[in-house]
Amino acid sequence: MGVPAVDKKKTRRWWRWLKRVLLAVFVLLVLAVVFHEPLLRWAVGYGGTKWAKVAGVTLTWQVEGSVLGDLKLSEIEASGAMVERATLGELTVEYDLWSAARTRNIDVVKRLAIKDMDAVLDLRKLPQMDVKVEKTAEARAGRPPPVVWPKVIDIENVNAVVTLADGRRVTVRGLSLRVGEGMPGIFQFAEFRMEPGELHVVDVKAAVEWGERTITISELNLPYGGKLKSLMVDLSKISEDAITVRSEAAIGKALARVDASASGLFAPPLKAVVDVKITELSSADLVAFKLPPGLAFEHVNLDLHAEGPENLSMHGEVSVAAVQAAGAMLDEVRVPIEVVNGHAKIPMLRLVRGTNRLEMSAEAELPADLTQWQKIAWKTHVEVLVRDVTELQAEAPPAKGTVALSVDAQGVGATPTSARGHVEGTELAFQAYKLPKLAADFAVNGKSATLTLPALSLGAGNTVALNAEMLMEDVIPLKVDWEVRVDDPAVLMQTVGLPPLERPLTAKITTAGKASMRMNDVMNLDAEMDLSVKEGRYDDAPLPTVEMQMAATKGTAVLKSCNIVWDVQNHILLAGRAKLAAPWSFVADGDIALPELKNLNELLLAFKAPPVQSGSLLAKLDVTGDVSPWRCEGRADLQAKAVQMKGMKEAANVELRTTFAGKTAELAKLEVVLGPWRLLTSGAVTDKVANLRELSFWQKGRQLMSGHVITPFNVTQTDVVDGMPLDVVLNARDLPVHEIAAAAGVKGLPSGILSAKVKMGGRLDAASAEVKINVRDVKAAWAPKSFKPAQIDFLATLKANKLVVDAKVVQAPLQPLTLKAEAPLVVSDLIKKPGTALDLPLRATVDMEESDLSFVREFAPNVVRSVPAKMRLNARVSGTVRAPLIDSIIQIDVPEVGFVSSDMPSVRDVKVHVRTHDRKATIENISALFAGGRLKMGGTIDATNLQDPRFDLRLEAGEALVYRDPTSSLRANANVKVEGTLKTARVSGLVEAVRGRVFREVNIMPNLFRMIPQGDKLPPPPPSTARIEQKLEVPALMKDWTFDLKVRTHDPVLIAGNLVNGAISADIALGGTGAAPRLTGFANVDRMLVRLPFSTMKITKGVVTMNPANPFAPQLDVRGESRVGLYDITLYVYGDATAPKTRFSSSPPLSEADVVTLLGTGMTFSGDSSQVASEAATRALFLFATETYRKIFNKKKTVDPDPPKLHLSFNPSGADRSNDSVQAMYEITPKVRFTGRFMQIGRVKALLGYVLRFGKAARAMDEEAPR
Repeated sequence: MGVPAVDKKKTRRWWRWLKRVLLAVFVLLVLAVVFHEPLLRWAVGYGGTKWAKVAGVTLTWQVEGSVLGDLKLSEIEASGAMVERATLGELTVEYDLWSAARTRNIDVVKRLAIKDMDAVLDLRKLPQMDVKVEKTAEARAGRPPPVVWPKVIDIENVNAVVTLADGRRVTVRGLSLRVGEGMPGIFQFAEFRMEPGELHVVDVKAAVEWGERTITISELNLPYGGKLKSLMVDLSKISEDAITVRSEAAIGKALARVDASASGLFAPPLKAVVDVKITELSSADLVAFKLPPGLAFEHVNLDLHAEGPENLSMHGEVSVAAVQAAGAMLDEVRVPIEVVNGHAKIPMLRLVRGTNRLEMSAEAELPADLTQWQKIAWKTHVEVLVRDVTELQAEAPPAKGTVALSVDAQGVGATPTSARGHVEGTELAFQAYKLPKLAADFAVNGKSATLTLPALSLGAGNTVALNAEMLMEDVIPLKVDWEVRVDDPAVLMQTVGLPPLERPLTAKITTAGKASMRMNDVMNLDAEMDLSVKEGRYDDAPLPTVEMQMAATKGTAVLKSCNIVWDVQNHILLAGRAKLAAPWSFVADGDIALPELKNLNELLLAFKAPPVQSGSLLAKLDVTGDVSPWRCEGRADLQAKAVQMKGMKEAANVELRTTFAGKTAELAKLEVVLGPWRLLTSGAVTDKVANLRELSFWQKGRQLMSGHVITPFNVTQTDVVDGMPLDVVLNARDLPVHEIAAAAGVKGLPSGILSAKVKMGGRLDAASAEVKINVRDVKAAWAPKSFKPAQIDFLATLKANKLVVDAKVVQAPLQPLTLKAEAPLVVSDLIKKPGTALDLPLRATVDMEESDLSFVREFAPNVVRSVPAKMRLNARVSGTVRAPLIDSIIQIDVPEVGFVSSDMPSVRDVKVHVRTHDRKATIENISALFAGGRLKMGGTIDATNLQDPRFDLRLEAGEALVYRDPTSSLRANANVKVEGTLKTARVSGLVEAVRGRVFREVNIMPNLFRMIPQGDKLPPPPPSTARIEQKLEVPALMKDWTFDLKVRTHDPVLIAGNLVNGAISADIALGGTGAAPRLTGFANVDRMLVRLPFSTMKITKGVVTMNPANPFAPQLDVRGESRVGLYDITLYVYGDATAPKTRFSSSPPLSEADVVTLLGTGMTFSGDSSQVASEAATRALFLFATETYRKIFNKKKTVDPDPPKLHLSFNPSGADRSNDSVQAMYEITPKVRFTGRFMQIGRVKALLGYVLRFGKAARAMDEEAPR
């Protein structure tokens, strides 16, 4: 057959299309070669934005560069997803891809530049994804990964705020890093902050050296005062799987250096060599790191060299000085470390503080894999010696003594498998307690733990022994046995530091026992214990013998017996048992038999208790019940007969019979008898109410009180529904109060008959009560005879939370005194808050109509004849109990007080009018007419401050009698004001003396044979002139008072007598304070004439000046002149009044002795003795005549306002004594006088004269005329 022919037309068509495609590809290749850079930039720009959009980030940028040799991105802006906001001015990378293609080395980056970056990132918005890390081909082959190391890095002005996944925020401002090979580099940033926290640094700079795969950073300031001096990382041998790091840092005075090199990081085995050295590191350098409170140390030094991890070896030492932690203090801690071929050893760990030390050695086998630390087998030995615990702590407990501890232990991981140790202590003390010596052994292994306390001595004869063993089983069995012997308690107390008893105590005390139990079931223990106390004495008193036996078995504790024996007759027996599981059932019985209580007197006296003179006590107790819930029932009987203690006047009898079951105790009888007094009651008491059905109180056969009391225990609770009310009724009728009080030993009470009734009911929140008291026929022995029997009625009612009081006292002849008061009162509130009682509002009235007070005279019947006084009282009280507001008026009027003696000064028109308001009293009028002179006081007293009341008082007086006796009198006008407080007051005013009269006569001659009668009322003897050093003092209460008081004479004080006549005026001021009063001023003799029997002296000057330093010793300045015969005599008295100086002079001159003789006798003793004797006799006769006349005709020695009308005088004649004469002058009228003179030679002269006065004398007479 023939082959069909090929269609040439179809072949040419296929080939034509193939040529077209090839041509298009060629054209595209030509275009790609010619325009490759724009195409690559378009691909980067388009692909980058698309990839960012898929990630949820909107990205815009400008792409520049060849892409194959360099790439520059500018005007970069991004937002979305984790990028809140980001802008980047420029990102430039220069590289050589053709070199990477030829050499297959990716380290072709020449330059990296980042400028003007500002970004805010939130890493919490990163999507969650599972990241599988696959090892690179190099890692799988054991080769290090390739390293890209740019020749130049230029990063400038980077600002970023990054929120980490845990919520913390990192802020970086102004970050710049500019480095390059062969040129100096710099690293700096303006601010770095970590929030929350206190990490915040600013203006950080560091120098950077950038080499061929090496970088060195130096002089970098770190936070908290640290400084990185240098950090060098050498990656030049990274291709050989080796790296080297060196660093040096400082903080404060501390310096740390680390040198490390490692190989086999990517191709095991790993080999590393590290040297670490730290010097002079102290806690003060780490303050910013907030070390635990109380932790402080000085000079931490570390020197460590390590190689490994295969065949790990380590050598070094750590030392710390002056450590303080949690109040503990150590001088030095030193820890050497040795590790050789996986065997770790601490040759000696030493802790030292003063005389105290701890030394520990330990060793362990380390596994190849240190993560299996729980399989490390270890053993250790510890020696502890504590000599002074006060050196170990800043605030050490009050403990003393030496403790030594030795322990050997071993274990695996954190579990010790065995330990054995011994502890000893000597002279141990805590506060006042002491332990002379302690020794104990303990041991722990995987099966048991034991503690042995051999015979511990607590002084001679006192020992304690203890053995305990606990097995390491599920139920943890425990066995204990002990023995305690005390032969001398006083030595025991002294040994352990207990304070000694007031009196010596001796006894022999022994206790021994054993117990076994399971720690998970303690109540099912088996135990036995015996206690014995014998031969006991307290001081000289014997103590009872005590024998006690106790046991526990099968969940029951048994008190087999407890015998307390004083003697054959007196003893106490106790026994009982109790279950050691709920409901904790118990049974107890006791028998107390003390038939002879006086046998216990030695013991009572030792305890300073009064001895028993007689009596017996018998009691029986039987009790059964449960503890939880509480249940108790049984019977108790007690009988005490004829019990009389020393000091008791009567013997007492007590009888109690009661049974109790559940929550009720039935009180069958309770009777207490003491002499004539007897209390009798019966009833029942439950957990809710006390019901005393019968309650009575007797005095011999007289019933003083009877009634009943029903009191619910919840009566004070207001929230109880249907609670039982209170019911109290007590009655007393016709009781002689004085007789009952006398029987009780209270004497002197007024007689009276008392009746009372008390009734209370209801719940306390709405309680009602009534107290009614009546006392009639009240008589007091001291009361005035005019008083009739009194009666007192008192009624207090509480109803509807209102207390009303109505009281009345009737005591004739006084008008009745009534009291009415009321106040709101809620008893339940008052019980809850007792302090509110003082804030209760109060309203009360007290009234007494005008009453006769004439009975007052009965208190002084020998002085007062009559007192027609009247009194009226009205008071109103409001406010609160704490601050009552009192308005009252008190009026007392006395027209005249009549005295029995006519010599008493008259008292008339006495008025007392006082008004009070709140705490202020106004004295409206307190006045009286006293001996013709008026006294009046008024003012206010403010007692708002009770500790320091304020007052403003004024005292006025008009010719008030100050002093009067038969020979003298003085009156005064006064205007004195006292104002201020009790502590600081001011006294000011003026006191003027008026109508002062003093009449004093001096007996010159003795009353021989009492022939001349004298007055019955003689003047008192003169005061002593002895020198005194007394100071002017005021009461201590007035020490801060100030004084401005003037005392002066309105008219002179007249002095008259047989020797002296004249007038004195004064002007004295009292000033200063109560602590330092000052008395200033003077007294002046206006006129004074001293008439001696034979001479007359005129006081021409007399001044008494007060001395403020010593007011009782004023200064005197007195001058007197006299003429006797031919002699002119001058007297001077001057100086201190307590020791005055005198000086006599005369012209013609005489000796002071002759001057004194001349003044006293009118003559001197010079001349003819017979003439002197004759003249002396004449003068003596004259003196006798004048004195006799004065004593006969002026017996009363009273003050007469008018001068005497008859004057006798002796007139010496000088040298011619024959002319001496006696003269008598009688004043007929103030202007007419009759004078007679009798001369020694026998001549007599009689004269009738008319007196003419001129000048001052005339005016003085005119002033005296109206009087």
